[in-house]
Amino acid sequence: MELRTLSRFRTAINAEEWAEAERFLAEMRAEVETAWKHASSDAERAQLQTEVSEILEWARRMAETDRAHSRGNLIRMKSRRAYLETPAPSDLVAIEG
Repeated sequence: MELRTLSRFRTAINAEEWAEAERFLAEMRAEVETAWKHASSDAERAQLQTEVSEILEWARRMAETDRAHSRGNLIRMKSRRAYLETPAPSDLVAIEG
């Protein structure tokens, strides 16, 4: 049985649309439960288990990568700010329009 939400889940993860991916994850869970009940053999269940495990592991790695990238950007922004000069009030120019 093919999981219909699998490709939509993958697309949402690739686009870093985490809330959308979470919604598809809930839908995918229901699909997996139905597919598991309707599987006609242990081989079908094993294939389903492998497919689901692989997509979830991939999604976890993508989320961790995104989190690490965001953390790196935040650290760089903080370190740049430490070296910026704060202008003295007398250096500011008032623009009247």
